[in-house]
Order: sequence, then structure tokens, then C-alpha cells
Amino acid sequence: MAKAAIALFDKMSDAQAAVQDLIGSGFSRDEINMTMPGANAGREAMRDLSDLELPREDADVYAEGVQRGSTLITVDTDDRNARKAADILSKHNPVDIDKREEEWRKEGWTKFEEGGRAGAAGAAGAAGMARAKAEGEERRARMEQPVTERTVTERPVAAERIEAIAREEGRTFEEIQEEIRTGTRQVPRGKVLVHTRVIEEPVEQDVTIRQREVDVERRAVSRPATPEEREMLGKAGEETYEFTEMTEEPIISKEARVVGEVEVDEEITEHPERVRGTVRRREVEVERTGEGREMREGRQTRETRVAFDDFDSAFRRHFDSTYGTRGVSYDTYRPAYRYGFDLATSSRYRDQNWSDIESDVRSRWEDRNPGTWNDYKDAIHEGWRQAQSVREKEPML
Repeated sequence: MAKAAIALFDKMSDAQAAVQDLIGSGFSRDEINMTMPGANAGREAMRDLSDLELPREDADVYAEGVQRGSTLITVDTDDRNARKAADILSKHNPVDIDKREEEWRKEGWTKFEEGGRAGAAGAAGAAGMARAKAEGEERRARMEQPVTERTVTERPVAAERIEAIAREEGRTFEEIQEEIRTGTRQVPRGKVLVHTRVIEEPVEQDVTIRQREVDVERRAVSRPATPEEREMLGKAGEETYEFTEMTEEPIISKEARVVGEVEVDEEITEHPERVRGTVRRREVEVERTGEGREMREGRQTRETRVAFDDFDSAFRRHFDSTYGTRGVSYDTYRPAYRYGFDLATSSRYRDQNWSDIESDVRSRWEDRNPGTWNDYKDAIHEGWRQAQSVREKEPML
């Protein structure tokens, strides 16, 4: 089914960044169309939106935005890639088109007119305002009710709406399920403090001290004087001789030496940890009205939803025998049992055999939960089998 993703941007830089992001994500330039503000830009936007078979009321709003200076981006692609394109566009600050339309209608705007200006319709008076309000309410009501010929899928992301338009006869109702994505972030767990300080402590060490003393000793002798001594006797005056006594004193010097080390190192370890959360899903219920037709689809849908809870004990027994040794709870696998159970009651798969649909079911499961099929496939198959056993016991009309 062909679809398109559409967004309006006030800033050209946001629009250009969105286009580059689309190209970087695998979209070709042929699939992307950007209408920039300028002469006849509103008319060009209306023509492009008409080619996408966008309802006139919606096209008026986008064309008016281009005429007022915004940039329009459309991505013409298939169903799956339209959702991808819408997610990419929503990251680049698109206009909240519902809010913008509401502001314009308060000013008196009713529809796109080439060459018009904001508030030009204000002269229409109270009747025009009432008509604009009625048209707005009618349009919003129509978007909330089933459409018979085309599908308009709203994808609100942070209050912005990105529309996906199905260009095919009939109506497709999307069954939407949230996906849980896990990641990690660093949080403080504790601290290791290393303190250093300088302390003083007394130390003692023995050292040997030497000293020199002058010892004077007088002795009585009797011998002839030597010539040197006789010469000394002949000198006149006094002579003084000086002898110095010496001693040592201790000197303290310090040298810093490394006598030990304390090393602090960081070690990163990894361990598996299971996280749990809840996701929302949008289910589509089909109920036929009229005599003799309610049991076939309407009652069947309502009864099978109740039947899932009726099989709770059976699913728990299967869980205990299949997954009981893994150290996880039944609630971890309950969505897989429900997924298989719902497949067996859907109009797309309920009349087929498991062997015929397993590859397709696996592909859909892996799209939402990459790399987990082998872990959950037994639970999915058991949900399918139990639901099929209920359907086989129903009376056929």
C-alpha cells in the first residue's frame, strides 16, 4: 500500500536537516519532495498534495502554511517506510499542524486561497466564523471516524502530527504496539576517598663524636742544650704559642625517600540485568451487525479476548515446563502468549496453518523485538495453538 509522510517546518534549517536525515536513512531523492516558500509556492503545494490524494481540507492547511512562509516536505513511499519517514521528520521540530490550523481559524481563515493573506477572511463576519468552526469540527470528527476510501494515519510525536496517507481503495486500520528500548546511563554508586597527610614523629640514631684536647705536662730533664735551643735563649722578648682544642658536634640532614606506594585503579565489569516495563498496544475489534452475522465476527472477537484469560492456567503450566528454569517470571512471557493467541483470531491468519505463517509471524515479531524470536517462539506457538483449539470448537454459520 502506497503511503506518504508529510510535515511542515517554520525554519528552513530544520527542513534541510530533515531531508539530509531522510537521505542518510536510505530514502532516495526521488521519494522526497520539498516545497519552499515563494511565488506560487502555495499552488505548487496544493498540486503536490492532490497527487498524493490528500483530502482537500487537509491540503488547504498545508498549502496555507507554505503560502505563509513555511516549508513543506513530503515523502512518497510504502507503508512501512512511511512510518520510518514520519519518525525521522518528527525529530526536526515540525509544525503542530492542528494547533496552527486552530490559530488561523480563530483569525477567520477558512480555506486556502492563492495570493490570500492571513486574516483576509475576517470580513466574512460571524457567519463565516461559525462556518469555519463547523468545518473544523467536521474535519476533526471525520479524522476520528473510519474513512471508507482512503486511510489517513495520524502519528502524534511530541504534539506534532505527521500524516501517512494510503492511496488505495478501502480502509486499513493500524494495530499499533509500543516497543521498549533499553539503554544504560551512568549513575553514582559510591565513592572511594584517598586521603594524604604529613605527620611528624620523633626518631633517634647513635653517632660517634670525636674531640681533640691539648694536654700540658711539665717534666724535669738535665742535658746539654742544642744549638737551636741556645739560639732561642739568645732572643730577646716573649713568644706566645697557641694550640686549639677541637671537638665534633652532630649535624642532622634530611633526605626524602619513597618507602611505599598505594595504587588506586578502576576496574569495569559487566553483568546481565533484566529490565521490565509496560508497553501499550492498539487493537482493532471488528463487529458486524445484522441478523445471523454477529456470531461469525463480532461475537467471535469479543469471546476470544475473554478466552485468553480463561487459558491463563494452561499458559502458566506451559511456562513452568518450558521456561521455569530460566529464573524469570511468567509476566515476562505473557505478551508472547497473547501475541500468538491474537494471531489465531485475526482475519489475516486465523484460517491458516502454523507452518504456513511461521516465517511471516517471525518477521513481524523480529521487527518489534529484534533477536528474540528463538527465545519466545514456543510461547507464541502455544498461544496460537490454544486459540485455534477454541476456534475449532465454535459452531460454523
